Amino acid sequence: MKRICFLITIILLVGGVFLFAQTDLDEPSFEAVQEPPASETVFFVQSEAQSALPEAVSPVLDILWNVDPSRPSDNLELTSIVTLVQAAVSDTPQPIEGASSLPPGVLNNPYYKESLRYKALAEDAFEYGDYDAAATYAAEALKNAQLSDDYIALQLTIKSAKDALAAAKTRLDWATSIGAEKTYPKQYAAAQTAYGEAETALTEERWQDSLAASQRVIDALASVQQLAPLPARYTVRPWAQTKDCFWNIAGYSFVYADPTKWRLLYEKNRAKLRQPDNPNLIHPGLVLEIPSLYGEIRDGMWVSGRAYAPLPKAK
Repeated sequence: MKRICFLITIILLVGGVFLFAQTDLDEPSFEAVQEPPASETVFFVQSEAQSALPEAVSPVLDILWNVDPSRPSDNLELTSIVTLVQAAVSDTPQPIEGASSLPPGVLNNPYYKESLRYKALAEDAFEYGDYDAAATYAAEALKNAQLSDDYIALQLTIKSAKDALAAAKTRLDWATSIGAEKTYPKQYAAAQTAYGEAETALTEERWQDSLAASQRVIDALASVQQLAPLPARYTVRPWAQTKDCFWNIAGYSFVYADPTKWRLLYEKNRAKLRQPDNPNLIHPGLVLEIPSLYGEIRDGMWVSGRAYAPLPKAK
């Protein structure tokens, strides 16, 4: 019976991290070795319960498992054992990652309250010598503590899924605001599909699937950047530097990306030429108007080095 007292004391002090390996709490399953001479120390075979405990408690258990209750010389005061356990085991709780952002009610949940209630009952039963009841209450305290941990982990996952979906929506809204459906059609379409999947998964409480889909939204839009609209005007540069002519200018990516479209430029700017009937003669400094080819939005003067939206494809 004294061994049961020792085991229950350790369980209550460590804070509910140990489990009994024996199925019969009244009769611990020790396998005694043959009785040695009186001059030698009596030892018991270590049970599965001891081998499952953390290494930090092993110095204490070496004493507890090898005590012979029948020998007065091996009698240990309970207060001494408590002191040894407290010295061997740290009772500093480990922080739960992400728990600081949860509402207090999540941490102080019904399972946690029940674990505290059973812990108090176990302590009272132990104090009054009802060791069987103390063991039963301790087991319930452990079970509810684990349920509390599982509940907190679930709430953290749910919060992560909701936060990820909100971040995905913010990114998708931004992409919409800069016209990414036209400038980055493939990436935008992939992001829209992934966002729909994330919303559906969240509604169906498939938290991990929702998290993964929200991340796909962010990944799909990672390369999207806000681009300036295609320029509406271009200043002709010296031939010696750029070989500017209607053919070459029409081939620039920010104009038409196709030199065969040069005549569209020529007709739009014909009246500005010194020799309107001669498209081969343009002069540096001449500001050309760039008419829309496929209905694309154009605005402002071309600026060297600026990133422009790509020219849409022909419909």
